[in-house]
Amino acid sequence: MNCDNAKFIFFFFIIFLCANFAVCNELEDYVEKSVNSETKLHKLADFAIDWAHNNGLILRTKQFLNKSDVAEFAPVSLLPSPFPRHAFEKAVAVHEANAREMEARRTIELSNAIKAPSLAIAISSSKKIQQLLTTPGTLERFFPSATEADKVAAIRETFTGLWGLEKSDDQTERRIKDAIENPANYVLKSNGECGGNNFYDEALAEKLRTMPQAERASHILMQKLIPMATKNYFLRPFHEPKLNVVVGELGVNGTLLGNLHDQSVQHNVQSGHLLRTKLREANEGGISVGTGVGDSPYLF
Repeated sequence: MNCDNAKFIFFFFIIFLCANFAVCNELEDYVEKSVNSETKLHKLADFAIDWAHNNGLILRTKQFLNKSDVAEFAPVSLLPSPFPRHAFEKAVAVHEANAREMEARRTIELSNAIKAPSLAIAISSSKKIQQLLTTPGTLERFFPSATEADKVAAIRETFTGLWGLEKSDDQTERRIKDAIENPANYVLKSNGECGGNNFYDEALAEKLRTMPQAERASHILMQKLIPMATKNYFLRPFHEPKLNVVVGELGVNGTLLGNLHDQSVQHNVQSGHLLRTKLREANEGGISVGTGVGDSPYLF
């Protein structure tokens, strides 16, 4: 059914925030101190696996992808990973919306960039839109009042460096040159990115050297984040729990239910969060592909 004729639309808005802080001394070894024996480790691991099965945190197995009666638990961390409380609260606070902020979201929905409702979710979550929102003055279009300056500043604090590549001006060419010479400082992201379509390190430099001008517009450059590292055990099916050095990415989720005809909002809530954790040396952190696990924040 064409979304133009649909009465309701669900709009999911996710803010990803990675923190870059030194681990507090008392938390640096908290996992090892909490799990101080092999007996305790395996007892906790067995309990966590049982909990995952009992609460539906399961996936189909690779051997039986077409069968729902054979399942294994989704990869998870054994304990919550330390995460800065003020960074967590900042991400949550940015997502909270009042009536005026909802009007700003409605304006975004009706803007030229995403005027077709069938494209709203795809466009609003694209890397290009994320990059455009970081350009000077863009947020102020949606929060024009001087009383909203603190809100704009709070949102902007969650941004990292993002650069478009579609132009051929000196500024863009200098940024591309720096990325080729220092690829470890950047990530090259495609608008089709959903895990596995990013470029890192030498692959990033080679892609920029060989990328046709016409292809640039479908990619952005992002400043590579160096998130806080901590330790945790990963639980994976048929593997012994292993203590790893890990980093996490926080997502805050919300749901909007509205009427396209009269532009009214029936339901708008912040519906939770997810901390997705991966090995520190891993570039991609997808749970389904095996490089990341589901986690919970241990706030400090």
